[in-house]
Amino acid sequence: MEAASQALAVAGNNIANERTPGYAKQRLILQPAQNHGDRLLTGAGVTAVSIQAVRDVLIENRLREEKSNTSSEEVIEGALGACRE
Repeated sequence: MEAASQALAVAGNNIANERTPGYAKQRLILQPAQNHGDRLLTGAGVTAVSIQAVRDVLIENRLREEKSNTSSEEVIEGALGACRE
C-alpha cells in the first residue's frame, strides 16, 4: 500500500508541475519486496527504491549549448556596445 501511495504522489507531482519550466518528469522505481535474505517471497509486494527524474540527454545537452551560445553573444554585444560609447 505504501508503494502505491508513493506512486500516486509522484504522478500527482508530475501533473501539478507539467507546465513548470525546467521541471523534469519523475518516476518511482520499485523492486520486489524480499524477505529472508535473497529468497523472494511470492505475494510480498514491492518496495519503493527511489524517485528518478526522467530527462532526455539530447535535449539537456542542446539546452546547455544554447545557454552557452547566448552567454557568449551577450558578452560580445556588451563589448561592442562599450566600443560605441
